[in-house]
Amino acid sequence: MTPRLEVKGASVRFGDTTALDRVDLAVAPAEVVAVLGASGSGKSTLLRSIAGLQSLSAGGVELDALDVTDVEPHKRGVGLMFQDHALFPHRDVSGNVGFGLRMKGLPPAEVAARVTQLLDLVGLAGKADRSIQTLSGGEQQRVALARALAPEPKLLLLDEPLGALDRSLRERLVVELQRLFRELGQTVVAVTHDQLEAFTLADRIVVLHRGAVARVGTPAEVWDDPRSLEVAELLGFANLALLRRDGADLVTPWGTIPVGGQAVEGADAVLIRPGGVHLHPGGTQSGTVASRSFGGARSTLVIDVAGAPPLEADVPSADAPSPGSLVRFDIDPRQVRHLRGWKNRSSS
Repeated sequence: MTPRLEVKGASVRFGDTTALDRVDLAVAPAEVVAVLGASGSGKSTLLRSIAGLQSLSAGGVELDALDVTDVEPHKRGVGLMFQDHALFPHRDVSGNVGFGLRMKGLPPAEVAARVTQLLDLVGLAGKADRSIQTLSGGEQQRVALARALAPEPKLLLLDEPLGALDRSLRERLVVELQRLFRELGQTVVAVTHDQLEAFTLADRIVVLHRGAVARVGTPAEVWDDPRSLEVAELLGFANLALLRRDGADLVTPWGTIPVGGQAVEGADAVLIRPGGVHLHPGGTQSGTVASRSFGGARSTLVIDVAGAPPLEADVPSADAPSPGSLVRFDIDPRQVRHLRGWKNRSSS
């Protein structure tokens, strides 16, 4: 199948600063890809390059196998939606959603029908005549989405689309976006710094670090095996340490365990997933519970271990010991992941 979008060796330099470093990305028709990264990772630069708003220093962009590297943004057949929505305050909802259709010269009746269809699709039926200033932040986000979808773009680009909304509204809307894109068969590239948003929305995750691709995979693959220290830290994992081997054993600050885990070429660090810290009276290691964070069915413990960094453990809430409790534990080697990047940590 021909990719809907193909980015080939895309690089962007601003003087001596490299914002994008030889990025390759292929997106299939109807696929939703989330580009995840910290501030300054290059994710917005990548999106702007795909849209034609940022010139490439090297590489190219293809849409449906056609080279659009030097094509003007408005001729690429790409829809854009930004964090600030960029709605026209002097136009009502209908005027905003139908703007691009009118610019294409569509008959008024066809514009009106398409606007009605889209407003119903995004949950704003009956609000065509509403002033933009009277809408909530979530409603404005829906208007911006309907406007971006109106011309039926080959590719929809989202730049932190929910970033200006509060957490509860974001969590609700991202689920609605996921449903909507599946229903439409819409090809989407969305950039975000929010991992929950990315993992909920996307079929596939691309993690950028310092302008380069650090990890690509399904949400489950990226979460299960980050492969690099930078990705593990971005995802919030805390049980990270220098990798040391002793024959068939892995020496960690929290004890020696069988090697296990998934091997990564050039690995120099280790991640112990919190779910792999098993508490039981016969455990070979010991520590004191420093804190307990309730998370519903499961809770997160931080365990102080003598001569080692604090260790996070994910345990059933019903069995979670109180702070101050002495606990014994073992580490499941199947929950150990090998990572690259410790040698670069001092310069990160």
